[in-house]
Amino acid sequence: MFKHSLKVIAALLFGGLAYTALAQPGMFAAHMMPGFGSERMLDKMTSKLDLSEQQEQEIRSIMESAHDAIEEDRERLHELRGNLQEAVFDQAAVEEIADEIGNITSRMVVTGAGIRAAIHDVLTEEQREELKELHQERKGRWQKHRMRRQS
Repeated sequence: MFKHSLKVIAALLFGGLAYTALAQPGMFAAHMMPGFGSERMLDKMTSKLDLSEQQEQEIRSIMESAHDAIEEDRERLHELRGNLQEAVFDQAAVEEIADEIGNITSRMVVTGAGIRAAIHDVLTEEQREELKELHQERKGRWQKHRMRRQS
């Protein structure tokens, strides 16, 4: 359960929340989809950014601190989406569900931005610059991939 939850946190941090205007785009997003896990993400960060043991522990602690809230939100979103699929159309009920989904999604975006900011604070200026470069490289690869798929 714990490893699964860290996967969820990693996916939220480094994948699904990259579109937010409040935070720098996610790190290693292509590798953080469900199934890869946060340990793999931490390994990549450790090797690519040359994290110290202390930095690695601090980042792990930051991610674990949001575990329960993110897991509860993820489960509730799953439940709400299921409710939308099962229900006969009732505009008031759909609007209520949509509002709750919006509130949960907003809360998750804010939580993710806070976690990214805390992780950013753990990094040195040199590591932040390297992370920015890695993100740009990944973004370029993703754009090429999307272009090939659209062709």
